[in-house]
Amino acid sequence: MKRKVLNSISAKIILLFITTNFVISAIAAYSSNNSMQILERNAIEESKYSLDLAINQIDNDLSNVKKFIYTYTSSNADFVTMNSNYSGDRYYISSGVVKNAIKIQLSSYLYVTGMFVYVPKRQDLLTVAKDNTLEEFVSLNQYIIQRAVGEKEKIWHIITVDNQDYIMWIKKYDEAYFGAFGKVDTMLSSLNLLKNYTNKIIKFAGKNEIIEEDSKNYIKVSSAASQDDYQLTGLISKKEIYRSIPVTSKITMGFAIASLLSIPFLVICLKTWLITPLAKIKAAMEEIKKGNMDYKIVSQKDSYEFSRINETFNNMTSEITALKIENYEKKLEKQQADFQILQLKINPHFLLNSFNILYSMAQIKDYKTIQNLSTYLSNYFRYIFYSGGEMVELSKEINFIKDYLAISAMRFPDTFHENYEIDEGLEEFKILPLLIQNFVENIIKYAIELGECIEILVKAKKYEERIELSVIDTGKGMEQVLVDKIMAGEAYVNQKGSGTGIINCRKRLYYLYGDRAEIIIKSKLNAGTEIVIRIPKETEENYG
Repeated sequence: MKRKVLNSISAKIILLFITTNFVISAIAAYSSNNSMQILERNAIEESKYSLDLAINQIDNDLSNVKKFIYTYTSSNADFVTMNSNYSGDRYYISSGVVKNAIKIQLSSYLYVTGMFVYVPKRQDLLTVAKDNTLEEFVSLNQYIIQRAVGEKEKIWHIITVDNQDYIMWIKKYDEAYFGAFGKVDTMLSSLNLLKNYTNKIIKFAGKNEIIEEDSKNYIKVSSAASQDDYQLTGLISKKEIYRSIPVTSKITMGFAIASLLSIPFLVICLKTWLITPLAKIKAAMEEIKKGNMDYKIVSQKDSYEFSRINETFNNMTSEITALKIENYEKKLEKQQADFQILQLKINPHFLLNSFNILYSMAQIKDYKTIQNLSTYLSNYFRYIFYSGGEMVELSKEINFIKDYLAISAMRFPDTFHENYEIDEGLEEFKILPLLIQNFVENIIKYAIELGECIEILVKAKKYEERIELSVIDTGKGMEQVLVDKIMAGEAYVNQKGSGTGIINCRKRLYYLYGDRAEIIIKSKLNAGTEIVIRIPKETEENYG
């Protein structure tokens, strides 16, 4: 037992894992430089993500401002009045309305400090701001009056007024300028960027502005707006990033060299213990694929598990060969049974008798009976040729039995009464075609007597794990010896038939369900017969 454990692939893999893990751990312990690079990369990615989120927030807010200005300048009557030649009360009323609208709208933006409307030909500037001091307000107004005409249009950009940075956007509409601005310091304080770092510098600048940084002490991370002329830049102290790395003592590089030298040995072990046995199995699979079922794997001091796999593989090929022969024989038996079923489908005596009835009805000009019989025969043969070997709904089999018995009633009038008891929900349950009809046909063949009337009952009952189909008659029944012979699977021959129909039904059920299906025959002489067919309740296969 101890030898098996030591020779098992599990023990070898564990040994290999311990060795490899030790080597990797030894090398990783002295890879602080690599760890620093990883931390630096993670810090950059984390900071870049934070800046991207901030830029997206600013973009959304500034885009909403632009949408408002575009909509307002194109559709608002008061703004049109300010931009026209109107004067006096009408102009000042419109100016007041525009100012109130801007003031209301301004409160909904996070990063916009104020808005303005400037009409150069009137030298009229209307400015609404959130929190600017008086000095800033005056300086900004002077900037707008002096330089608004020459400012960039259609993009947000950075301007500097009295050493204070602003972001500004202006839209020209005829003779007027409608714009908005935001104070950069206020924007940065509300963003709360790179909160995981205490030693950091955040700058808001134009895209083309070069941000100087000390590359030895700081890491620079930037995120620019997609369409406008501004960017966010963060400078993070490297000392703060590397502070999380624990201080480790230095150990000689001999361990790393030894680990590198052990790699060829590990490769040889893997090849001997794992790769070569697997190659044998792969080669055997290729031989089986080519059809060489006699191929065997030869074991030569392989691991315990591979020896068991090789032994199982060799046994499997032998069993597959035997199973192929067995399956071939079963296939031949099934084909023979299907051929016999096909013979049973079209009964020449039944067909000739039906034609005789048609001829007799035509002689007496009973056209109604001819029409009915033609309909029954049409349904009868349509069902036979349609169903083939497929599964059919129980309702279709019942309708087929009704047509068959209707034709039989014309041949043997007043010899039987039929009844049906089908549990609710079983109409769509799928069964083998002609399964029930075969036993109903046996009643017409063997059970009825001219001058007497018997009862025929077809039942379908649903239980928890199975379905029971029953065909019951009150005919003359059978002797127990004959019942035992049929239950034993032996064919019988008399003047009315060979009795192969029941045997074929049992074979068809076996091919589909195996031992899970059965046919039970209960009969007493002069007391009737009951046939019970039990099949498993398989929801997915038997319900449409």
